[in-house]
Amino acid sequence: MEITVDGPSACIVIVGAFLMQFIVIGYLKSAGILMREFQAYFNCSNTLILFVTSTTLSLINILSPLFSVLSRRVPLRWMVVTSGLTICLSMCLLYLAFSLPLWVACLGFCTGACLSACYSSVICKVNECFERRRDLANGICFAGSSAGAVAMPLVFTELADRYSVSGCCLLIGAYFLHLVIVGMLIPTSIVTQKHSDTDSQDAPKKVAPDAHGASFVGSSSQFGSRFGELAGCPTPSAKPGGARSRSSTGRYSCSDGQPGRQRQDSSARGRLASLSRSQRILTLIYIVATMLSNLGFTTQYVVYPLFLAEFAVPASTTAVLVAVSGLSDLVARVLTGCLSDRFSWWRKSSIAIFGMTIMGVVCIFTAFCSVSLTDPTNRTVLFAAYAVLAGASGGVYMSIVTSILVLFVGIVNLSIVHSIVCSSWTLSTFPGQTLLGYLKDRTGTFKYSFAIAGLCMICASVVLFLERLVTRDNVDVKDQEAFAGRLLPASDGCGGADGAGKNLVPTIRISEDACDESHVDHGIAEVANGNSNGEIRVEK
Repeated sequence: MEITVDGPSACIVIVGAFLMQFIVIGYLKSAGILMREFQAYFNCSNTLILFVTSTTLSLINILSPLFSVLSRRVPLRWMVVTSGLTICLSMCLLYLAFSLPLWVACLGFCTGACLSACYSSVICKVNECFERRRDLANGICFAGSSAGAVAMPLVFTELADRYSVSGCCLLIGAYFLHLVIVGMLIPTSIVTQKHSDTDSQDAPKKVAPDAHGASFVGSSSQFGSRFGELAGCPTPSAKPGGARSRSSTGRYSCSDGQPGRQRQDSSARGRLASLSRSQRILTLIYIVATMLSNLGFTTQYVVYPLFLAEFAVPASTTAVLVAVSGLSDLVARVLTGCLSDRFSWWRKSSIAIFGMTIMGVVCIFTAFCSVSLTDPTNRTVLFAAYAVLAGASGGVYMSIVTSILVLFVGIVNLSIVHSIVCSSWTLSTFPGQTLLGYLKDRTGTFKYSFAIAGLCMICASVVLFLERLVTRDNVDVKDQEAFAGRLLPASDGCGGADGAGKNLVPTIRISEDACDESHVDHGIAEVANGNSNGEIRVEK
């Protein structure tokens, strides 16, 4: 299946990514409901319960770089299909020989390893298929996780009551079998829209940014090659036959063994080496922030149901509260995806920091106030308020953080950088969740676990604020945002304005017939050095 970037066929990828998020994250966000039932059945400690959930999350994240590299050699479609079939078979085996060691192996290790093959790679595939409305596509994609968090807690509670814990494992296998449908919706190749040969050569064409943040507007490939040479960008590669195909966004799609695929450096080492110093620092900032914030997200859906069990909250009420949190998460993700395309990177970063801070404060407040309240009604209201606020703030953060990462590292480097960021979760997920369970066994309450998770999220917001110090005087990042699709209509004169009250982007125009190479070099240097956040327009 071949799709076109920003075309109607790209919506198929959103459907597949939405379904993947619904299945994978819907299960993970319902893990607290399931673990509560398994703990009652096996009569095991909180340390073991959180060890299983942390193992699943850790394997999903730590194996992401491996499957990111593997997806460039093996079709992602078949990786996702194989993952769904493998989990289904392991759950059938667990149903036939239900025991504690096999439960840990199948639900912890096998499920985590298989889900890692599809989670990060499918998210990156969505970002490759969209340019103009990438934030909206990400919002819809991640809304699938919230929809799963709304539906699956209630479903899993009903299944455990009706079919027992062992029978529920068989239904979980059938649930993950739907990943086969996700695999069938993954495209085999992605191409850009092509102009016909009869298109006018006189009209200037706006060019989308490449990985280095440079754009070129014009009709002459000679000037495009010159711009790439001076700005440090790769020049467009020709097809084996010597002809170049021009896309509607100005990108060159080259046949490199597979039709329509752009020729890229498939080496993970090569893509990491191409990152600038500021991009590496920003990636490190997001890795540290992700490690700290991940404890908050796992607390929200894994520790939260176990925490409610301390106050004898019924399982049905717990499932409803988790579903309310998922619904709040869903609304926040969709609204953020619809609106954030209009935001600058500075505002996006501020929203992410604000969301993480609110979630941390809510965690700490709930941890200590829930113990002091004696009225069950007031305590339930407090837990419901936590579900709404934590779900909304977490949804805003998760919906917007990927688009910020794309802005900083470029779409070419997104797959490897996103997988590295995901794998860093393991450094906090595995020891963090196990420590929270051990702390509960030692103290007899999850109050301190909740407070520690909230403190970690506040620290994550402080780390995210360091991004401002890196990007404040960084011309490259500012230009990259300008070239990423937020260019306003060009003015008639260089640096002029076309109408009162409009901040129009200055344009450097170069006449192809009346300029020499020095004029071109000067104009390119103005844009490349950040002296003009505009575009180079070559006119006949």
